[in-house]
Amino acid sequence: MIQTILNNMVHLNKKRILISFAILFSIFAADQITKSIFEKNFMIPCNPPDAEKYCGEKEMTIFSLGEPATHMHPTNFFFSAGFTYVRNTGAAWSLFADLPQHFRIFFHLITLVAISFIIVFLKRLINGPAVPYYGLVFVLGGALGNFFNRLYLGYVVDSIVMDWSLLGWFYYFPRYNLADSCISCGFTVFLIYSLIKGDKFETKKEL
Repeated sequence: MIQTILNNMVHLNKKRILISFAILFSIFAADQITKSIFEKNFMIPCNPPDAEKYCGEKEMTIFSLGEPATHMHPTNFFFSAGFTYVRNTGAAWSLFADLPQHFRIFFHLITLVAISFIIVFLKRLINGPAVPYYGLVFVLGGALGNFFNRLYLGYVVDSIVMDWSLLGWFYYFPRYNLADSCISCGFTVFLIYSLIKGDKFETKKEL
């Protein structure tokens, strides 16, 4: 009986780890490919070319609903989504982008600490419920994608645009990317599950 339980745990661990690596690889690959596509197609290079900067960006609206607010109609409802190109040298959603270059080493350190904590939680949940576990896998995948770009390029490419106007409130949502979406969605799933279950995650083994 005990041997059967141990065999099942080992089988679950291996299977879950393989699935986790597949998810991580898929997120990382998709994130890098999309960033490369937007850099090649939406960035307007300088003339002569300069690797340190760019001279503009293209924008493409893929969905628009309503009319933008005006002085005559300040409460118009409006929602727009599309793509563009932004080099983000700061944290998520362009926070702290104006900090001097030598301060950005702290972003790397904070990211490394966050990745380490995520890995620790994943190890604790390896035989636990699947929902919070895979939520953290998505967070880790997104964090690795952005971290790689900050180390390799010195910036992260943000490309997704969402703007809206609602009852007089017009908001330009900070531009973001696929990695940010994975981090946000994964953390939201993990947080909701934690709030529902409290600190007593089920011990039932799931794939």
